[in-house]
Amino acid sequence: MKNCVKILAILSLFLSLYGCFAIQKGDQYKYLAPGIWRGLFLFGEDSLADKVPVNFEVKTKGDKVSIEFINGNSRLKADSLRFWGDTLYAWFDNNKKYLRVIYEPGLVEGYYYDSEKKNYPIEFYAQYAQKHRFIDLRKKPKFDINGTWAMDILDETENIIPTKLDIKVDKNRVIAMMKMEKDSLPTELEGTIQNDKLFLSAFTGDRIILVKAILKDKETLGQGSIRINTKELACAAKKITAEQSK
Repeated sequence: MKNCVKILAILSLFLSLYGCFAIQKGDQYKYLAPGIWRGLFLFGEDSLADKVPVNFEVKTKGDKVSIEFINGNSRLKADSLRFWGDTLYAWFDNNKKYLRVIYEPGLVEGYYYDSEKKNYPIEFYAQYAQKHRFIDLRKKPKFDINGTWAMDILDETENIIPTKLDIKVDKNRVIAMMKMEKDSLPTELEGTIQNDKLFLSAFTGDRIILVKAILKDKETLGQGSIRINTKELACAAKKITAEQSK
C-alpha cells in the first residue's frame, strides 16, 4: 500500500512538472514570452564588461509578435521582426541596425549589428520577467536634482559638445530628456539616483546610451562619463537656475 502511495505521489509530481514544462514550451510562448524583459548591451568581457541595461516589452496577438523598447515615457518599436528557426532578427533605424539573437521563451542571447560601420557587433543578453532597469538600493538622493542641467561632453578631439539635460525624479527613479547640440530632437533616458550616484540609459535603435555621474553638490555633476554605442566620453554638468534658462 505504501509503495502505491509513493508511486502515485511521484506520478503526480511528474505530471505537475510536465504541465509547467508544457506551458513554457507550448503555443502560448511559441516565440518569446509576452511581457517586460530586461536586456543588457555588453562592452568588454566577463566581469570587466560595461553593461548598459534596457527594458523592452514583448506583445503577442495570435501569431503576431512585436517588441517595444522602453525609455521613460517613450517607446521604440522594432521596424520589423523575422523568426528563422531559433534565431530572431529585429531591425531598427530603417534596417541599417538590427539585433540577431538566439531565443528561448524566456531568454535571448546574441548581438546588435550595424551593417554600415565597424566596431560591431555589440553583445546583447536579455531575460524575461525582470522589470528593473538599474538595481534600486532605495538610497535617498543626497540632493534635489530636478530641473535643467547644462552638460559638457568632451569628444575624441577634446572639443566640447554642449548638451542639455531636463531631469525629473520620483523617489529614486529618474527620467531625463537629453539634447546634444547637433540633435534635432531630444532623447529620453531612464535610470536611477542612489545617494550621490546617477545612472541613466536608453536604446533608440540607432544609439545605445549610458550616463554615469557623481553628484558633488546640489548643482554639480562630476566624474561623469557618457557611452554612445562603442564610444565612451567624459562629461560634467551644472544645474541651471530659472533665470539662466530664460
